[in-house]
Amino acid sequence: MKNAALIFTLFLLFFGVDKIKSQMVTYSGPVEYHLEMIKTAGGEGTDGGYDWNISVNEKRTIEGSFFVTFTGGEAAGYSAFQLTSIEENINYTNTVNNEGNDQKTKQACYDDRLVFIENATPGDSRTQRTSVNTSRVNPEKPVIDGGQMMFRGNKYTFILMGEMKVKTNMETYLEETFPCLDTIIPPKTMSTSTTVDMPIVISGEKALDNRNILEGVYMKTNETSNDCNKCLGSLGRMVHGDVNCSYISKITTSWTLVKRTKECDASVTYLKGDVKINGEPAKKGTTKIGAGDVIETGEKSRISISLKNGNEIYQLGSKSKLQLTNPCKPSSGNPQEKGQAVVNFLKGKIFSQRNPGSYTRDDFESEEDWQRFKSQNISWFRYGGAGVRGYIVKAPTVYFASINSNTNHYYLAPSDPEKEELIPEFSSIPNHASAFYMHCEDGEVKDLTVVKGTLKIEDSYQLKSMELNEGTVINKWNDGTIISNVVISTK
Repeated sequence: MKNAALIFTLFLLFFGVDKIKSQMVTYSGPVEYHLEMIKTAGGEGTDGGYDWNISVNEKRTIEGSFFVTFTGGEAAGYSAFQLTSIEENINYTNTVNNEGNDQKTKQACYDDRLVFIENATPGDSRTQRTSVNTSRVNPEKPVIDGGQMMFRGNKYTFILMGEMKVKTNMETYLEETFPCLDTIIPPKTMSTSTTVDMPIVISGEKALDNRNILEGVYMKTNETSNDCNKCLGSLGRMVHGDVNCSYISKITTSWTLVKRTKECDASVTYLKGDVKINGEPAKKGTTKIGAGDVIETGEKSRISISLKNGNEIYQLGSKSKLQLTNPCKPSSGNPQEKGQAVVNFLKGKIFSQRNPGSYTRDDFESEEDWQRFKSQNISWFRYGGAGVRGYIVKAPTVYFASINSNTNHYYLAPSDPEKEELIPEFSSIPNHASAFYMHCEDGEVKDLTVVKGTLKIEDSYQLKSMELNEGTVINKWNDGTIISNVVISTK
């Protein structure tokens, strides 16, 4: 494992050190890893003079969630990056519960001179059971200790490497009976326990289509089979008829890595429950944020965070996840690239409010940017995206406001009380602001509500587009097809 890491590092150094610019560039964001290997088999019956049955149940899974940062340099056609920080959460399971037995329906018995004595009923039998339980040793110890990312031509690759110390407890039970013999053979139980360092290698690769935001899914292994040779192992000798077998082996990596801008200040104005920013507990007050940062809430939790001097506000409900992609400076034009959206909403419930009318010259790095923003602010501003799929029955159009009594808008109480909590009093939203509420759950758009202003939504391919007026509640396109990777824009 360590030799492989060394070879890979030397490869990068050999091909790239003298070609990489001195200016450092950083990419960061979540990486999800899923390994699944499952074997199941079962059969029984009376065939070929045997009563028999077997059962195979083996499962190995690794579920890994990481927030990674790669830092390196760029040059024309080639770039190399080192893993400079990582936060990880790995769940590992490995269990085996296999059992088989066969027994002859009758057994001819002979003496030592091979003279027939009698037929024993039943005859010879065998029973075998194997159980394995594997668990991590020191699960609080980090697994990933190194990684690389490399751009070459129109393709990029990355790899995370490490070792996970695991302890395996195995117990094997074997019992055999021979009714023709006078001797009784006692059953055997063998128990072993071993601790090893198991290599972990997580990789991804994809054609480069957007240098500012790297998104993809890499399927390293995807195999399903009904071939019993992949499942039975030593129990195959106890099979005397038909067996149902299933073999599954899948290894998948998915990621969203954003090219970071410089950090800036944000204000956390409300916290409840379990809220983390980049895996660390969030705190009220001023905090540093940057492109690629991930805000996540747990059960019965909530956060309210304001960006860009309060010009943008995001309130997350329970079990929600938001990634910042362009949080520091307002866009001075009409961004067309997905990577220039302000946020990427991953799951859960969110209320979002934007007030471009309150921007000042201090919010922009140059006078040119400020003038361009003022002249083009009437155009659509790509605000955020949600990578979800699904649909439900289209909800009726209503004017939506807070349950607060001092509102002049017609109110239709939602069935979800958390929606009431997240959407503020209508009159508290500035006149020139736009705001929306979105709920995404289990891959479905449950609710997209235009709380104030006018929104435009489009799919990531810009093939479908809709303009939504204030008060609209929707979750399908006009043609009734499912919403997928919706991008939300405001004026």
